Amino acid sequence: MTIFYTVEMQGGLANRLRTLWAAKAFAIKQQKTVVLIWPILPELGCCWRSLFTLNTPSKVLTIRQSSRLHRKFLSLCRHTFSSFGLGLNRATHPGIPWEQPPRFGDAKFIPFQWIQTCGEFEETINIDPPFKPNPNLSKRATRRIATIREKHDSLIGVHIRRGDHVRSIATSSLEHFKAAIKQQIDRSEGSGFLVCTDCEREATELRDIFGKRIYWHPPRLLDRSQPISIQDAMIDLVTLAQCDQLVGSYLSSFSIIAAKYGNIPLQIAGAANA
Repeated sequence: MTIFYTVEMQGGLANRLRTLWAAKAFAIKQQKTVVLIWPILPELGCCWRSLFTLNTPSKVLTIRQSSRLHRKFLSLCRHTFSSFGLGLNRATHPGIPWEQPPRFGDAKFIPFQWIQTCGEFEETINIDPPFKPNPNLSKRATRRIATIREKHDSLIGVHIRRGDHVRSIATSSLEHFKAAIKQQIDRSEGSGFLVCTDCEREATELRDIFGKRIYWHPPRLLDRSQPISIQDAMIDLVTLAQCDQLVGSYLSSFSIIAAKYGNIPLQIAGAANA
């Protein structure tokens, strides 16, 4: 019988929010205690408390890699929970598709289980969001949306994932986004488009083609190790969630979680050619 479950969260902001959502679903369905580990790493250098408050029975512990004590604590916990038959530690292996994250085992005599994942390890249908955005970040997102909505009949979110996501770049090309925007304009002449992307060149090109229909707020910083960068990402996520629908990037957790949080339709640019 397992009485205590631990999830070591991995990846960027959206990956962790998906994991947090799954942990809430698991805790509710199984009536078990779930503790999530939020490590502050170069790929996400921000404490969760500056991004959102919790709406889940799960608990979240922050581990700072800059702290020797925190590193030793994490190492000791991994060792204890995964050794001597006391626990189960199944790390995310490069060979495991991201759509199939590791799950807690069904072992009957393991009191502790520990998994490392960047995805949803439990079905989250009909589970309310496990987080409430920081009020200050939420207000900034709402103001941004309100200003744009005054000028358009409908507002379409456009999330263009670039950076290091090779498969997303290859599948959801800029040409696919252009086609999706043009199709929407043909359907509704009064549409506006809120673009969230880490690529200034592509945002500028869309603005050159579609003019003042395109709205893009450049991130203040693209260094994920800095809190301000992650806070800007949270604002983008909340902003996209308040659009009427979303055109997102292939295999992007950010696109998925934004549409899920806002409960809006999601179209993946270029998905037909994947």
